[in-house]
Amino acid sequence: MYGADVSSQVAAFAAFTVVAALLTVTPGVDTLLVLRTTVSADRRTGLVTAAGVLTGILVWASAAGLGVAALLATSPTAYAVLKVVGAVYLAGLGGRLLWRAQRRRVQRGIDRVTGIVFLGFAARLALSQRP
Repeated sequence: MYGADVSSQVAAFAAFTVVAALLTVTPGVDTLLVLRTTVSADRRTGLVTAAGVLTGILVWASAAGLGVAALLATSPTAYAVLKVVGAVYLAGLGGRLLWRAQRRRVQRGIDRVTGIVFLGFAARLALSQRP
């Protein structure tokens, strides 16, 4: 009587585990951002971008712990506002980067490092699929 139920649950759990593992190791937007930054600049810049991404993950985890994620999940308006603000901010960053590339300017020193960390941080916050 219980054998069929248990075996179907074990099969479902095994299938879930395989799919979850594949989704976990699949590179996402964060990985592509770090790879692009590393290839276009250098290893140090890639590590700084990764630090920005990890900071964004930490902020999302902290927000979830404080209940902000539950608020965003239950309020479509708040989540939509957050998405629009994030999209506008990223569009502004992109426009600024294109403008600088057009003018052939390269910032050096702490300004550049801070900007790269913040780019990884902002991308992680804005592109997160989990409220």
